[in-house]
Amino acid sequence: MAKPRMIDIDEDISAKVPEKKVEEQLVDNFIEIKDLPSRFKLYPEGTRIFGRPMKLSEVKKLTFMNEDNYNDLLRYILSSCIKGIDIDEIYVADKLYLIFWLRANTYKNANFVTSYTCEHCNRKTEYKFDVGNFEITYLEDDFELKPLTLLGRDTVVTFDLPKIRDEDNVKKFQEILKNGVVRYDDDTITMAGMIKTIGGVDIGIRKACEFITSLENEPENYAYLTSYVLTFDFGIVPLINATCHHKDCKKVNQIPISFRPDFFIPKYKF
Repeated sequence: MAKPRMIDIDEDISAKVPEKKVEEQLVDNFIEIKDLPSRFKLYPEGTRIFGRPMKLSEVKKLTFMNEDNYNDLLRYILSSCIKGIDIDEIYVADKLYLIFWLRANTYKNANFVTSYTCEHCNRKTEYKFDVGNFEITYLEDDFELKPLTLLGRDTVVTFDLPKIRDEDNVKKFQEILKNGVVRYDDDTITMAGMIKTIGGVDIGIRKACEFITSLENEPENYAYLTSYVLTFDFGIVPLINATCHHKDCKKVNQIPISFRPDFFIPKYKF
């Protein structure tokens, strides 16, 4: 009979049964998403994002999408299907890519195609939905968010690229404006949502809008700010590059993609 092994009270018994790390648990049920327009450059080092195909109950919710519930439904889907990161911390430019990624990985069957009329030969043809068919603008390797000093004065403005939480704040601000006297155009609100500090002071969207409109007599500085914000351009263009299937055509068409019911519950070809 084997002699019972004595265990020192200082010995870590739990070490004998190693627990799975968080990322290992995620890999069991989720697929790692390795390609984002941001190239993960804006996230903390070591960030890993995982996704899984949508479930029927989730897809059905999306068929009721409209202008009022658009952001809420997409947040719900991302919260359910994306892991590894706080949803609020996802950059808006990556958000659309993730939605298309979920759509492409939910419907993988090769016999699902979408019909369209080729703009070159005017004949009916079809394409298979795939994220790889989209035009994606990636963040430049040398991209860096630098403080911007306005022309002709010492005012320093700092920015951050909009995340999902910023998108929500902008929407709430727009709702507040509906009942107010002051009106700001969409370009002003969009830029204001990216401004974080002015002259070293943290500000919100309203103060940022007031600052931008205060440049009424400084169109050069407004153009300067706008030009800088345009350098933040990266993301996925909601146009799919589809090649006509007719042998005597084979030209590429750019098909606009919109979130209609048939986008989330497609019709299969029989």
